[in-house]
Amino acid sequence: MGDMIDLKEIPSSNPSKGQLDAFELFARDFLEAIGFKILDGPDRGADRGRDLIVAEPIKGQVTDTEKRWLVSVKHYAYSDSSVRDRDEPDPIGRVRKFGVDGFMAFYSTIPSSGLNETFSRVSKQTCVHVFDKGRICKCLTSRPELQKIFQQYLPQSYLRWRNLGKGATRVWGEVEPLTCCQCGKDILLEDNAVVVLVYGPKEDNEITRRYITDVYWACKGKCDKILMDKYSHMITGVWEDLGDIKIPYFYMRWLNYIINRIRDGSDIYTDDAFQKQIIFITAMSQTVLKDTTEEQWNRISTFERLFLIP
Repeated sequence: MGDMIDLKEIPSSNPSKGQLDAFELFARDFLEAIGFKILDGPDRGADRGRDLIVAEPIKGQVTDTEKRWLVSVKHYAYSDSSVRDRDEPDPIGRVRKFGVDGFMAFYSTIPSSGLNETFSRVSKQTCVHVFDKGRICKCLTSRPELQKIFQQYLPQSYLRWRNLGKGATRVWGEVEPLTCCQCGKDILLEDNAVVVLVYGPKEDNEITRRYITDVYWACKGKCDKILMDKYSHMITGVWEDLGDIKIPYFYMRWLNYIINRIRDGSDIYTDDAFQKQIIFITAMSQTVLKDTTEEQWNRISTFERLFLIP
């Protein structure tokens, strides 16, 4: 995956071209998107040993707290060199200087073996976390909340990834999550998940009909089992992998199957089950449909103004 994502799309520091802070801005937006609060962002002055100060919200059983991190950002992708020990002088001293709880490295390459040894020693006295190239790329391709950042800062890499059918398109302006009905995890880009139609007993005089009382989607394994047990008195015979539904051909076959069974009266939905089916179809469309172009968004805006489409 790292070969598909080229972090050199983000400009290196080049004052003559007015490109001073691109990778630092990327780091700021990346961390903010995954839940960090930016306390002190990039600026044009001397950083005095830090590029960013961020806070990580931590939810406790009784009260909520924050862990504050000093973030050091290094963009060495153009030279493809590792970040060396001498590039990160005195991490513990810098953590103490800024009164934070830990040191975070955000690198477009990797730390050198010497720097890794330093981090290992430092971690005995303070928290250390490294976002190297591999971790950054993995997050970009697996966390829906980073889709917009991915597309904004790395448009060519994003298109290569999208052409493999791995991502989600902004059909509705922003990517809408699909959260597991049991644990709440966003499973939109997961393959290890299922969608299940729950239906009740058939009536004797309507043996071909199914009465759909619920639709749920869940992580495979524990979450699916918990929900299956909840409906142990029902029949749950329609079970599909999310990974299969993301295949355009299969998505259309599956959607036609759903529509045709509603049309000929084979499936009767409760109001709640029908609304959940619509939510699922809408969310999954983001993994199948192509991206909306800027010209098309302008056309959509025109229609909304002319016909007052909500």
